Amino acid sequence: MNLIWNKIVTFWHQFGMEKIPPGATDECIEDFELRYQVKLPPDLRDYFKAANGTGGLWDQNFNCFWSIEEVKPVHLELVPNSINQYHYPDQFSYPNCFVFADHCISCWLYAVRLTEDPLQMAPVYRVTGDTTPGEKLSESFLDFMQRYLENPDLIL
Repeated sequence: MNLIWNKIVTFWHQFGMEKIPPGATDECIEDFELRYQVKLPPDLRDYFKAANGTGGLWDQNFNCFWSIEEVKPVHLELVPNSINQYHYPDQFSYPNCFVFADHCISCWLYAVRLTEDPLQMAPVYRVTGDTTPGEKLSESFLDFMQRYLENPDLIL
């Protein structure tokens, strides 16, 4: 396991998030890739194998990282439901992007762009659910997580 992913898990444990789920299996990762016709880049694959999200727990800045079973395309996450009838103007503004985390009970979301190329950079975007689409936060998932580990405020 890449050293950064060990540091992420240790970081979460230091903030009382003791019940971090075990890493995703190869089968779960392959099911995700098949379902969405994408290939995870090595850094994202290694992350999910080390820490399959935070198990519904929030860090000290109210970020919750999702398991690979919860990850879905932005346009499928930003849909009205029986509780929330809100129409999201930017629902289709993030092609090929998949939500992997949320901030403050979905005040905004974090999404990574995935393709069929396992060597892709996989940039990360802030998804606002508003009329103005969110900005690119990093050029790669690994860069995003390194910034998060350095200081969680850097991704807000």
